[in-house]
Amino acid sequence: MRIAIMQSSFLPWRGYFDLMACVDRFVLFDDVAFVSKSWRSRNQIKTAAGVSWISVPVRHAWPRLSIDQTPLDDDQDWRGRIAGQIRAAYRQAPFFRRYSEPLFALLAQSYPSISALNENLLRWVADELAIATPIVQARSFAAQGQGEDRVLDLLEKLGATVFVNGPSAEAYSTPERYDRAGIALFFKLYDYQPYRQLHGDFRGDVSAIDMLFNLGPDAAEHLRSVLAMRPASATAGGR
Repeated sequence: MRIAIMQSSFLPWRGYFDLMACVDRFVLFDDVAFVSKSWRSRNQIKTAAGVSWISVPVRHAWPRLSIDQTPLDDDQDWRGRIAGQIRAAYRQAPFFRRYSEPLFALLAQSYPSISALNENLLRWVADELAIATPIVQARSFAAQGQGEDRVLDLLEKLGATVFVNGPSAEAYSTPERYDRAGIALFFKLYDYQPYRQLHGDFRGDVSAIDMLFNLGPDAAEHLRSVLAMRPASATAGGR
């Protein structure tokens, strides 16, 4: 069983969905503390004036709530603002009408948390990219411990034989612990070819909706990295 564990992100870039597509089960690690000004509640789109942030406001609390318990700040008209930003950036894109209507309809719904909003959007984008990987919530498995202990407990409860993590996790991973647990540790590689895009020079680090608006059904063909992943043993010691 090949597993990836990631916190949910708001309309993330294609690398997030590439990781999702290369595993057997994708776990939303949202029963951990929400961090302000992170990918949990914002992302970037490409506009005529350059890359711009689209952000969802949340209601903060102290001590910090978990991602799946952090409510949206619906006193602000963030839905109208984000829809306006996306419309201005992509209304000339070939597939804008095809994807904007269902996207705006999802944004318009009410959600109990930023995690619930993210999950709905992730499932929609994944479906449009023909990704069939089941998405599950970490809270359902009642993982114990903190940090890497919590991740290992979750992996064992899921019956993982392979754990695919993002490259940024390499700095704080302990490959020997996964070896002892009988779980092969890999790090995802992100090496993508450009695709046709509006607004000048190519930017590959923007939200995956950029691919949908520009490429339509062909977006799925541009999802996979040229290099898939590398084993932890090849880089041991070292989004």
